[in-house]
Amino acid sequence: MNIIELTKQAEEYANNVVQSNDNDYPWGFLRYQKFAALVEAAARADEREACVKLMFIIDLGGHEEKAANTIRARGTT
Repeated sequence: MNIIELTKQAEEYANNVVQSNDNDYPWGFLRYQKFAALVEAAARADEREACVKLMFIIDLGGHEEKAANTIRARGTT
């Protein structure tokens, strides 16, 4: 998880929303709201990858890759 990159993404999001005048929320609120969502998503992705690593340590009778792919797919739904 790269905090600086997540911060930049949150700032870009806030700038775009404020420029489009789509809502009444202040820029700072939008930025922090988006940043929190990005951090949560990144943490979940990190958690999934940690589980994937375990799949290759645990003996699943040759089904490790299938289990790993199933875990990774949870981030796309």
